[in-house]
Amino acid sequence: MKAVFFSRRLHWIFAILFSLSLLIWQWTLGFILLCSYIFMRFLFRRELLAVTYAPIAPISGQVVSVDLEKRLIIMRMFWWKGYGCYLPCSGEVIQHKDCSFTLKDAQGDFWRLELFAGPWGAVPQIYIQTGDKGTAGGNVGFISGGGTLALYLPENYEILVRANDRLELGITHLARKII
Repeated sequence: MKAVFFSRRLHWIFAILFSLSLLIWQWTLGFILLCSYIFMRFLFRRELLAVTYAPIAPISGQVVSVDLEKRLIIMRMFWWKGYGCYLPCSGEVIQHKDCSFTLKDAQGDFWRLELFAGPWGAVPQIYIQTGDKGTAGGNVGFISGGGTLALYLPENYEILVRANDRLELGITHLARKII
């Protein structure tokens, strides 16, 4: 499956130029802009990765530490880059307790996420409950700026990130499945 990755800014630029061309009755210019927009959407499409086998970063921030024995990745969120916490992979919540939850994916692997308060002491909030199903990248909670997240991985995954690596929400791959 292919998807188009345009920035929000580029979408706005095309929308404004198209609107202005229609406002001043330049239909040919509007038609050319519309055709170029459609062509660029076709030109810049990429293959989507199967995130079921490659968990993605649930926050934007930095890896604090990696414990290979416990299969644990501890991540700290940048206080200036959003506050949402997202699912690293698709699955169903099978256990929810305070600021942590356990997720079971389609292959039967169990993922555990624990959210910790930031430096200002605001308690993280989790919006999901036991039995909820979500897809990779789905918003599941709120961590105040500078909060910490611990992700416990299943045994059959190889951790790809190291301490002090930077994470981009939904882009950085944390691990890969060992087949």
